[in-house]
Amino acid sequence: MEFGGGQSTYWWAARAKQVVTIESERDWYLKIKSKALENVSAFLVNESDASQYLKKASELLNEKGFSKFDIIIIDSMFYREELAYLAAELVSENGVIICDNSGHFDFERGLKNRDLKKVDFFGHAPGVMLPDCTSIFFYDTSSLFKF
Repeated sequence: MEFGGGQSTYWWAARAKQVVTIESERDWYLKIKSKALENVSAFLVNESDASQYLKKASELLNEKGFSKFDIIIIDSMFYREELAYLAAELVSENGVIICDNSGHFDFERGLKNRDLKKVDFFGHAPGVMLPDCTSIFFYDTSSLFKF
């Protein structure tokens, strides 16, 4: 599950059984849809209010029969901090939430009191001059760390 699609959608599509993307930018949504990848379900949710955005995204996922996800990526252009609340409801017990650019957003506010652990990855992203952080939140039961 991606909140915010783009190049990552293509990367995940090559590695995951199914990718669900909710995109808020029409141009990115149209680019993703134009590829017609069989294992990608892309949806456009473009609301100017955070609560309406979350409500519409949640209703759309329920309507399409999506309930829990093993991997959730928050990389949307809008409402990243608010999306953490929704991601916490949608992540499976074995899953992880990946928060891009976590040094600039308070993802922990929406994920606190959920017994989630956190690992931060600091470094340079492609095409970015300054280092940034990506954080992964997970439960002790997460399959990500079981080998």
